Amino acid sequence: MVRQLVTAALAAMLVFQLSGCGRKKAAKVKEKVVKVSVSPLIRRNFQYKIPVQGTVKPVDYATISAKIGGTVDEMKVLEGSCVKKGELLFVTDRQTLKNRVTVSEKELAVAKTELKTAQIENDLVLVRMKKAESDFKRASTLYASHAVSQDQMETFEVAIKAAESEVKKAAANVEYRKSKVEQQESNLDIARKNLEDSQVRAPYNCVVTRRMIEPGEFVQMGTPIIEIEDHSRLQAECYLSSIYYNYVKPGKTKVFISLDGNKAGDAVVTYRAPSIDPVSRTFKIKVRLPANTVLVSGLLCDMTVILEERMGQGIPDDAALLRDQGRYIAFIAGKDKRAVEVTVKKGIIDGTFCELINADQFKNAEFIVSGQTFVNRGDLLDILPAETGKKK
Repeated sequence: MVRQLVTAALAAMLVFQLSGCGRKKAAKVKEKVVKVSVSPLIRRNFQYKIPVQGTVKPVDYATISAKIGGTVDEMKVLEGSCVKKGELLFVTDRQTLKNRVTVSEKELAVAKTELKTAQIENDLVLVRMKKAESDFKRASTLYASHAVSQDQMETFEVAIKAAESEVKKAAANVEYRKSKVEQQESNLDIARKNLEDSQVRAPYNCVVTRRMIEPGEFVQMGTPIIEIEDHSRLQAECYLSSIYYNYVKPGKTKVFISLDGNKAGDAVVTYRAPSIDPVSRTFKIKVRLPANTVLVSGLLCDMTVILEERMGQGIPDDAALLRDQGRYIAFIAGKDKRAVEVTVKKGIIDGTFCELINADQFKNAEFIVSGQTFVNRGDLLDILPAETGKKK
């Protein structure tokens, strides 16, 4: 019994000593202080932009084909030739077409002569018609006085009917010869047009990018001969995801053009496809490049499309911390230098900064922009200026 009492007393003394030691250690624990940097809301221009790659193409380009079939007599340009509007590119079968014009001119002259002959014959028939009418009128008078017989009277009747038929025939012949003249005039116009088409000229100032036919080769009408491009008017084309369709406004949406990191010019969207491709779910846009650009046709270039742009207030994007259900929070420094948790609503994210839609709620607030991942609500803060690292 005595042994049990001694054991209990020793145990009580040991517990007392241990608890006293714990109180001494607890008294030495200090409150956690988190070193942070703070910043007020930053006012700046926020841009919602997407980077894409585009292809440089000429606004005006064409494949020039033969308008007339035949042998290519002359080829006036080479690949790489710079040609001005109206300059001759190539000639097709010109001598044959010249001969056709000459033949058509002669055929027209013959048709006009035949028309004149028909008109003269028509005039003569009209004279004979008047003579027959006069004879018939005289015979009718004599017949009434029984000066001519019935048989003679019938002869005059036949004569006037024959004259009427000759008049109709002569008039029809005149109309026929007129139509022949018109036909030959049309043939001559066609021959002259074909002769003109045998000489193909540049429709605008351009560069010959490809020559597909050599002099002496026979071609059919419509055969491609050369390809041309106007390098003074270039544009960049690219495809965007359908989710951006309503953001793009032709004539308004800005685009920054660059090549290998070097700025090549600023532009705006000049064309947006009227519909979205149902297979790729993309749509095409075109951007006119500035004059005297360093870009050339066929190059790939970098395009930054500014879908949205506005002035606003924001904080570094990593200062906004994601929480449950897509909610974002940030910490601000309270007057007592303790962390205060606030809910923020993010707008445009522009590089390392994000716009705060509810920025008006945080006038004069100091947002924790460095060390925020180690901060909990109510933590005591040791505020250091971000640029110097010294205590504030």
